[in-house]
Amino acid sequence: MSNTGIQAALALSTPVSRLRPYGPEPPAPCPDLDGLREVAVAHSSLWDVRPSGDAKVPYQARHRVRPGIEVQCSDLEMLDEILRTVVPPNRVRSYIQAGGSRA
Repeated sequence: MSNTGIQAALALSTPVSRLRPYGPEPPAPCPDLDGLREVAVAHSSLWDVRPSGDAKVPYQARHRVRPGIEVQCSDLEMLDEILRTVVPPNRVRSYIQAGGSRA
C-alpha cells in the first residue's frame, strides 16, 4: 500500500467530531429568580408559578384548581398584578346545565 493509501485509510477510520442537536435546547435562564420566588410564595394557594424556559416570556403561572387557566408574562410585576386580580369563572354545574331548576 502506498503512503497516500495509508493516509486515506487513516482519515476514513478517524471519527470526525461534529455538533449535532440530538436533544432540545436548554431552557433560557430566568431573569429574576428571587423575585419569581416571592411572587410564587405570595400566590401559592391558587397558582403554580414557575419559570417557563422561554426567553421572550420567562414567567408562567397555572391555576391549581382550574388547570386550564394559564398565564405567561415577560414582566414579573405584571404577572404579580394579574395573579392578584384574576378571578376564574365559576364552573357550570351539571344539574343547572341539564335544564333542571333548583327548587
